[in-house]
Amino acid sequence: MTSVHPPVVSYPLPRLPVPIEPAPELLSLARQSPVNLSLLTLLAHPAQRARLQAGPALLPGAVEELIRYVQLSSALPPARVTTEEVTLGGVTIPAGGMVFTLFVIANRDPAAFPDPDTFDITRQLGTHLGFGVGAHHCLGAQLARAELTEAFRGLLGRLSGARLAVGADQLRFKENMTITSLMELPVTWGAGDGTGQ
Repeated sequence: MTSVHPPVVSYPLPRLPVPIEPAPELLSLARQSPVNLSLLTLLAHPAQRARLQAGPALLPGAVEELIRYVQLSSALPPARVTTEEVTLGGVTIPAGGMVFTLFVIANRDPAAFPDPDTFDITRQLGTHLGFGVGAHHCLGAQLARAELTEAFRGLLGRLSGARLAVGADQLRFKENMTITSLMELPVTWGAGDGTGQ
Protein backbone atom coordinates (compact mmCIF):
# COMPACT_ATOMS: atom_id res chain seq x y z
CA MET A 1 0.00 0.00 0.00
CA THR A 2 1.65 3.19 -1.13
CA SER A 3 1.23 6.03 1.30
CA VAL A 4 0.40 9.11 -0.74
CA HIS A 5 -1.17 12.18 0.79
CA PRO A 6 -2.38 14.46 -2.01
CA PRO A 7 -3.82 17.83 -1.11
CA VAL A 8 -7.52 17.10 -0.64
CA VAL A 9 -10.47 18.69 1.04
CA SER A 10 -13.35 16.77 2.65
CA TYR A 11 -16.93 17.87 2.55
CA PRO A 12 -17.82 19.44 5.92
CA LEU A 13 -19.83 17.34 8.36
CA PRO A 14 -23.07 18.83 9.68
CA ARG A 15 -23.10 19.97 13.29
CA LEU A 16 -25.04 17.60 15.50
CA PRO A 17 -27.55 18.82 18.06
CA VAL A 18 -26.80 18.12 21.70
CA PRO A 19 -27.81 15.77 23.23
CA ILE A 20 -27.23 13.25 20.46
CA GLU A 21 -30.16 10.91 19.94
CA PRO A 22 -29.50 7.39 18.57
CA ALA A 23 -29.44 7.70 14.80
CA PRO A 24 -31.70 5.16 13.03
CA GLU A 25 -29.04 4.54 10.38
CA LEU A 26 -26.47 3.64 13.07
CA LEU A 27 -28.92 1.22 14.67
CA SER A 28 -29.55 -0.29 11.24
CA LEU A 29 -25.82 -0.76 10.68
CA ALA A 30 -25.49 -2.47 14.07
CA ARG A 31 -28.00 -5.11 12.93
CA GLN A 32 -25.91 -5.87 9.83
CA SER A 33 -23.45 -8.22 11.44
CA PRO A 34 -20.13 -9.25 9.85
CA VAL A 35 -20.54 -12.73 11.35
CA ASN A 36 -22.46 -14.31 8.47
CA LEU A 37 -19.92 -13.41 5.75
CA SER A 38 -17.06 -14.36 8.06
CA LEU A 39 -18.61 -17.76 8.75
CA LEU A 40 -19.14 -18.21 5.00
CA THR A 41 -15.44 -17.44 4.50
CA LEU A 42 -14.43 -20.05 7.09
CA LEU A 43 -16.74 -22.61 5.47
CA ALA A 44 -15.11 -21.88 2.10
CA HIS A 45 -11.61 -22.39 3.59
CA PRO A 46 -11.76 -25.69 5.51
CA ALA A 47 -7.99 -25.89 6.08
CA GLN A 48 -8.00 -22.47 7.77
CA ARG A 49 -11.09 -23.41 9.76
CA ALA A 50 -9.39 -26.63 10.97
CA ARG A 51 -6.28 -24.66 11.89
CA LEU A 52 -8.38 -22.25 13.96
CA GLN A 53 -10.21 -25.11 15.67
CA ALA A 54 -6.87 -26.76 16.53
CA GLY A 55 -5.42 -23.48 17.85
CA PRO A 56 -8.05 -21.25 19.49
CA ALA A 57 -5.24 -18.85 20.47
CA LEU A 58 -5.22 -17.88 16.77
CA LEU A 59 -8.70 -16.32 17.15
CA PRO A 60 -7.64 -12.64 17.55
CA GLY A 61 -5.46 -12.82 14.42
CA ALA A 62 -8.17 -14.75 12.56
CA VAL A 63 -10.70 -12.03 13.37
CA GLU A 64 -8.37 -9.34 11.98
CA GLU A 65 -7.71 -11.42 8.86
CA LEU A 66 -11.46 -11.89 8.37
CA ILE A 67 -11.95 -8.13 8.65
CA ARG A 68 -9.17 -7.56 6.08
CA TYR A 69 -10.25 -10.32 3.71
CA VAL A 70 -14.06 -10.09 3.74
CA GLN A 71 -15.58 -7.21 1.80
CA LEU A 72 -18.14 -5.92 4.28
CA SER A 73 -19.14 -2.70 2.56
CA SER A 74 -20.39 -2.30 -0.96
CA ALA A 75 -20.90 1.44 -0.61
CA LEU A 76 -18.65 4.08 -2.10
CA PRO A 77 -16.72 6.02 0.53
CA PRO A 78 -17.04 9.80 0.82
CA ALA A 79 -15.54 11.61 -2.15
CA ARG A 80 -12.44 13.73 -1.74
CA VAL A 81 -11.71 16.66 -4.04
CA THR A 82 -8.18 17.57 -5.06
CA THR A 83 -7.23 21.17 -4.37
CA GLU A 84 -4.43 21.09 -6.93
CA GLU A 85 -3.23 18.79 -9.69
CA VAL A 86 -1.80 15.57 -8.29
CA THR A 87 -0.44 12.33 -9.76
CA LEU A 88 -1.43 9.04 -8.11
CA GLY A 89 -0.27 5.70 -9.48
CA GLY A 90 0.84 7.30 -12.72
CA VAL A 91 -2.52 9.00 -13.30
CA THR A 92 -2.77 12.79 -13.18
CA ILE A 93 -5.87 14.11 -11.45
CA PRO A 94 -6.63 17.79 -12.11
CA ALA A 95 -7.47 20.29 -9.39
CA GLY A 96 -11.14 19.84 -8.52
CA GLY A 97 -11.06 16.14 -9.47
CA MET A 98 -12.88 13.64 -7.28
CA VAL A 99 -10.97 10.82 -5.58
CA PHE A 100 -12.50 7.81 -3.85
CA THR A 101 -10.41 5.80 -1.41
CA LEU A 102 -11.48 2.18 -1.82
CA PHE A 103 -10.32 0.52 1.37
CA VAL A 104 -11.32 -2.94 0.18
CA ILE A 105 -8.81 -2.63 -2.67
CA ALA A 106 -6.13 -1.36 -0.29
CA ASN A 107 -6.70 -4.50 1.79
CA ARG A 108 -5.72 -6.57 -1.26
CA ASP A 109 -2.59 -4.52 -2.09
CA PRO A 110 0.37 -6.90 -2.65
CA ALA A 111 2.77 -4.16 -1.53
CA ALA A 112 1.13 -4.26 1.92
CA PHE A 113 0.03 -7.89 2.17
CA PRO A 114 2.02 -10.78 0.67
CA ASP A 115 -0.34 -12.99 -1.39
CA PRO A 116 -3.26 -10.67 -0.51
CA ASP A 117 -6.00 -12.74 -2.14
CA THR A 118 -5.21 -15.71 0.11
CA PHE A 119 -7.17 -16.04 3.34
CA ASP A 120 -4.58 -16.86 6.03
CA ILE A 121 -5.50 -16.72 9.71
CA THR A 122 -1.81 -16.72 10.69
CA ARG A 123 -1.02 -13.65 8.59
CA GLN A 124 1.02 -11.12 10.55
CA LEU A 125 -1.04 -7.99 10.05
CA GLY A 126 0.44 -4.62 10.85
CA THR A 127 -2.67 -2.71 9.93
CA HIS A 128 -5.55 -3.00 7.51
CA LEU A 129 -8.35 -0.73 6.36
CA GLY A 130 -11.30 -3.06 6.96
CA PHE A 131 -13.02 -0.36 8.99
CA GLY A 132 -11.65 2.68 7.19
CA VAL A 133 -9.23 5.15 8.69
CA GLY A 134 -9.09 8.56 10.34
CA ALA A 135 -12.27 10.61 10.46
CA HIS A 136 -14.01 7.93 8.42
CA HIS A 137 -13.10 5.02 10.72
CA CYS A 138 -16.19 2.92 11.44
CA LEU A 139 -17.84 3.81 14.75
CA GLY A 140 -18.82 0.17 15.22
CA ALA A 141 -15.34 -1.32 14.66
CA GLN A 142 -14.87 -2.50 18.24
CA LEU A 143 -18.41 -3.89 18.37
CA ALA A 144 -17.82 -5.84 15.15
CA ARG A 145 -14.52 -7.22 16.50
CA ALA A 146 -16.24 -8.26 19.72
CA GLU A 147 -19.14 -9.86 17.79
CA LEU A 148 -16.75 -11.85 15.62
CA THR A 149 -14.55 -12.91 18.53
CA GLU A 150 -17.42 -14.07 20.72
CA ALA A 151 -19.35 -15.70 17.87
CA PHE A 152 -16.37 -17.77 16.80
CA ARG A 153 -15.27 -18.50 20.37
CA GLY A 154 -18.71 -20.08 20.82
CA LEU A 155 -18.77 -21.77 17.41
CA LEU A 156 -15.24 -23.20 17.24
CA GLY A 157 -16.16 -26.49 18.89
CA ARG A 158 -19.25 -26.82 16.71
CA LEU A 159 -17.69 -26.17 13.30
CA SER A 160 -16.37 -29.70 12.69
CA GLY A 161 -18.18 -31.08 9.67
CA ALA A 162 -20.04 -27.80 9.07
CA ARG A 163 -20.73 -27.00 5.43
CA LEU A 164 -23.15 -25.01 3.31
CA ALA A 165 -26.57 -26.65 3.10
CA VAL A 166 -27.09 -25.14 -0.37
CA GLY A 167 -24.83 -24.34 -3.29
CA ALA A 168 -22.98 -21.01 -2.99
CA ASP A 169 -24.86 -19.81 -6.09
CA GLN A 170 -28.12 -20.14 -4.12
CA LEU A 171 -27.11 -17.73 -1.36
CA ARG A 172 -29.16 -14.54 -1.35
CA PHE A 173 -27.84 -11.16 -0.24
CA LYS A 174 -29.83 -8.33 1.31
CA GLU A 175 -30.38 -5.60 -1.23
CA ASN A 176 -29.71 -1.86 -0.89
CA MET A 177 -27.65 -2.25 2.26
CA THR A 178 -24.54 -0.28 3.20
CA ILE A 179 -22.99 -3.37 4.75
CA THR A 180 -23.02 -6.52 2.61
CA SER A 181 -25.07 -9.16 4.40
CA LEU A 182 -26.70 -12.49 3.60
CA MET A 183 -30.46 -13.02 3.90
CA GLU A 184 -29.61 -16.34 5.57
CA LEU A 185 -26.68 -18.75 5.77
CA PRO A 186 -28.00 -22.34 5.57
CA VAL A 187 -25.43 -24.61 7.26
CA THR A 188 -25.53 -28.34 7.87
CA TRP A 189 -23.24 -30.77 9.63
CA GLY A 190 -21.90 -34.08 8.48
CA ALA A 191 -20.09 -35.62 5.53
CA GLY A 192 -20.37 -33.90 2.18
CA ASP A 193 -18.39 -32.23 -0.54
CA GLY A 194 -18.87 -28.72 0.86
CA THR A 195 -21.13 -27.61 -1.99
CA GLY A 196 -24.37 -28.24 -0.16
CA GLN A 197 -25.10 -31.22 -2.40
